[in-house]
Amino acid sequence: MLVDLFGDGEEFLKPVTALINQISNDLQTKELLRTILDDERETVAWIQRTHKALSSQD
Repeated sequence: MLVDLFGDGEEFLKPVTALINQISNDLQTKELLRTILDDERETVAWIQRTHKALSSQD
């Protein structure tokens, strides 16, 4: 299942976070990527919450 792929959302996104943190010479790109990462973090959390809610309705 998709929800199983993510596990801990922060751990799942850790490599991307580390890559973004390495950017030092292009601050606009760094901030854009942080914004995208924030969206992805929310998407992962939404999928996990939705799965939990739907699973409890069985």
